[in-house]
Amino acid sequence: MAGTSDAGGKSAGGPSGGSNTSDGGSTSSVGTSSAGFTAASAGNDAGGSASGGAPASMCNSVADCAALPHVRAGAPTACNAGKCSIPASSCESGFGHCTSSDSEFCETDLDTPTNCGACAKKCPSSAPFCDGGTCVSSCKPQTEDCFNGADDDCDNQIDCADSDCAPMAMCVPAATWAYGTSIAAQGTCPAGFLGGSSTVHGVLSGGSGNGCSGCTCIPTSTDCGPYSITLTKSPDNCQSSGTLIGDFMLNPSTTTCTALAISSAWNDLGVSSTPTSNCAKTGTPTASPPTWTDSNKFCSASAAGSGCSAGNVCVPTAPGSACLLASGSQECPATFPVKRALYTAYNDSRVCSCSCVGHGGACDNVFLNVSGASSGCTNSTALSGNGGLCLTNGTSNSQLGYFFSGSATPPTSCDATNVVTGTLTPTGPQTLCCQ
Repeated sequence: MAGTSDAGGKSAGGPSGGSNTSDGGSTSSVGTSSAGFTAASAGNDAGGSASGGAPASMCNSVADCAALPHVRAGAPTACNAGKCSIPASSCESGFGHCTSSDSEFCETDLDTPTNCGACAKKCPSSAPFCDGGTCVSSCKPQTEDCFNGADDDCDNQIDCADSDCAPMAMCVPAATWAYGTSIAAQGTCPAGFLGGSSTVHGVLSGGSGNGCSGCTCIPTSTDCGPYSITLTKSPDNCQSSGTLIGDFMLNPSTTTCTALAISSAWNDLGVSSTPTSNCAKTGTPTASPPTWTDSNKFCSASAAGSGCSAGNVCVPTAPGSACLLASGSQECPATFPVKRALYTAYNDSRVCSCSCVGHGGACDNVFLNVSGASSGCTNSTALSGNGGLCLTNGTSNSQLGYFFSGSATPPTSCDATNVVTGTLTPTGPQTLCCQ
């Protein structure tokens, strides 16, 4: 009762394709292609798309279809829109296409009591065994196929329940989880794990810094206004605050003598202004393309058999890391304790913009010229942007005229800052549990 090296017996990898169902450990010889490849199939082989992840494609070329298990070498096959098309005549002798799924072909062993020589041809109780496609009354021992739901070697043990299958088959949970193996993102799925693949990702990066670059700024001009003017009537030659006569905001673009309407005499004038160094935004702020820093391909098992306890299915032992994959956040089964949170896609709502801050601009050469005469601004006094004028010795003015003179010093440099709004978030959460 010796098994073969590839997951056991004449099935040699078992049914193929990308079905989204599980046989739940039934005794039918029609195993599902992915041994429970259900919600986890929402992966995306392209990886990193901003759209939510579609079912993994079965094929990219005719060669992918021709490589499926039990397809005769050189037999006609086709790949249309990511799905294989394989006529029954292209299957190896002893295998057929007995399911309604268009994601698996040549998946059914036609040498079993339930499919003996043809799909759904069940052997009667008078001849309950199948031998070479013919129903017979006695069991003829053959090499045990670990994934066909039949007792091939006549020891009354099926698939994983048969000790012959111990080296190459194992029982795994069938509900929720897809069983398979995790390999490098660009790797090729191994034999027995051709039931569909999906690329899953771990850490999503939006680039260095805040993910935006390209902002540049150049110095342009310095704004010196508006100027704030306060007029008061001080009783002690400006030693203390006096009666407020009026507050005014003056535009430094006024270059001819202009009168201010005031209500009474003043003797204390205060002036203040905060210069603003202006910059022009240049360059094009752009968000860095999102990248995944650790990606893996999950290859789903393409064979599934029976002989397990309820809720489990018999699948090939992975040549490398045996794993389970499911959509969403899940708790890992005790037999697959190594957990990773993964994703299939991302949503990028980032918008980049530019912020500029100028340095070196000054208003030292801009002067507010004030006069006690509201017409002609005779005997005017030039004041800087932060200072004032006090009329001592008990004098005061009942009028005020003003004008500005001089030019601002432009800024000498600018700081450019890339600003980002929005977020970059992974989507399509998956849970990978490995042994």
